[in-house]
Amino acid sequence: MGSRVGWQTVIHVAHAELDHCTIAHHNRFTGPIAVKVGRGATIGPGNTFQCGWWTLAEDRREAGYERRLDIGEAVHITSGHRFDCAGALVIGRDSWIAGFGSQFWTHGAGVVERNVTIGERCYVGSASLFGPGAVIKDNTMVALGSLVARRYPRGNLLIGGVPAEVLRENFDWKTKRQLDAPPEAGAAPRPGDPRGRVTPVAGA
Repeated sequence: MGSRVGWQTVIHVAHAELDHCTIAHHNRFTGPIAVKVGRGATIGPGNTFQCGWWTLAEDRREAGYERRLDIGEAVHITSGHRFDCAGALVIGRDSWIAGFGSQFWTHGAGVVERNVTIGERCYVGSASLFGPGAVIKDNTMVALGSLVARRYPRGNLLIGGVPAEVLRENFDWKTKRQLDAPPEAGAAPRPGDPRGRVTPVAGA
């Protein structure tokens, strides 16, 4: 309802719910999945959202494939990314899938915990790879080229590497500042921060 879908975008799925979102040209949503795209979300060109029909096979029923894609409100996905939706793939509101060429996988040989969850207000850099069961919490930034293959128990993290490790804790990726750090001499508190103790991260 009230959404814009670009030229040569294909939506051939079990169910689709589009709420005043924008989907650019040459995107592909295919397979037996339930797709939900939240209000104000923007999806750039050339992305693939796919679930194989093999997930419906008789011998796969006990595996419990959820076959679900949930893109939250005001999410921004750029271009050239691949999303495997055999399991559940959830992207929280106001998050960015930035750059080009990231992959998100929700199935694999012998995998039991397969669902991938990206919290609210997160930022995923270019060419990142999310394996089955990967979970990042709210306000997490993933450095480009990272392999995210586990659950991270807290938000406000900067993670990166192969595999991704925690590089900064209590991190605000929008300002590249460390939260709750002792103030530098003469530094004024960041406006709107009730704790009033935010200083720049060295080298950010």
